[in-house]
Amino acid sequence: MTTCIFHQILCVTCPDYQYTNTQKNHSIQKSVTSLNYEDPLGNVLAGTVLSFTVLTGVVLGDFVKNRDTPIVEADNQAFSYILLTSLIFCFLCFLLFIGHPNTATCIFRQTTFGVVFTVAVSTVLTKTITVVLAFKVTTPERKMRQLLVSGAPNSIIPLLSLIQLTLCGIWMRTNPPFVDTEP
Repeated sequence: MTTCIFHQILCVTCPDYQYTNTQKNHSIQKSVTSLNYEDPLGNVLAGTVLSFTVLTGVVLGDFVKNRDTPIVEADNQAFSYILLTSLIFCFLCFLLFIGHPNTATCIFRQTTFGVVFTVAVSTVLTKTITVVLAFKVTTPERKMRQLLVSGAPNSIIPLLSLIQLTLCGIWMRTNPPFVDTEP
């Protein structure tokens, strides 16, 4: 944001890292505002994140402990483990958004959350497609049965994650995130 400062007759433009005061006679340094752990909202967010992380970890531990029971086996163990692990990482990603940002954390937090969230959503999609295909399979010669037996739903998670990584790579090359200052 460049605005003019009037010094008697001469108009001087403020640098990009500064803005004009209300009288338009001085340039003032822009500040970076961020959510800190010292702020009450930062504390609440960090506590909530850690609570959800522990709760999801307990559920994952319960799944692992009872992995040989029929209900856990019927719930498609591998996808459940992937989903719960990616949810843990999704919750932990919010901790990256607390604290004073710099260029590295701006890039890291955006891409990390994007990829981990994509894994979580694609896992839910995979589990849903698997259940829908299982209920649609009524006769052995149907195409749906071939899709289910071939393991086609298993390729959804890597495929969607690869698409997300590609989009993040294009984004980082063309217009990466940066620390923004506010007047």
